[in-house]
Amino acid sequence: MIPLRFLLLEDNPLDAEVIQLTLTSGGIEHTLLRIETRAAFTTALEMERFDLILADYALPGFDGIAALEIARTMTPEIPFIFVSGSLGEELAIESLKQGATDYVLKQRLGRLVPCVQRACGNPRNTAPSNKPKQNGSNYCNGNRPHGY
Repeated sequence: MIPLRFLLLEDNPLDAEVIQLTLTSGGIEHTLLRIETRAAFTTALEMERFDLILADYALPGFDGIAALEIARTMTPEIPFIFVSGSLGEELAIESLKQGATDYVLKQRLGRLVPCVQRACGNPRNTAPSNKPKQNGSNYCNGNRPHGY
């Protein structure tokens, strides 16, 4: 099976490592590109195809809501999950209203694997599925366009 490709917007290398380990230990076959800046984020979205975007909410000089707006403009079909230690209930609700797929608190990373599986349209495992996602198409379910 082709590993899923994830884009991670995260400025803390230790948090990125914990996120990667959580996904791997949860059985999600993936490759992960970690970036830290607005410029790197937009370049990555222009140059590569991802199955899922994971983003911290608070970064120096760039925030998750701005990243969400960019992602919704450039790649509206790709699920977007906030993984943050600073996302309160009101901000979480606002992010969902603005188009985020889900959010996970860094203090509760046990929710990350099920959230990723739901976002990818396959709640039990990450094997490819031909079932369309209810809220639109994405590439997590193995139905990538030719060439990606």
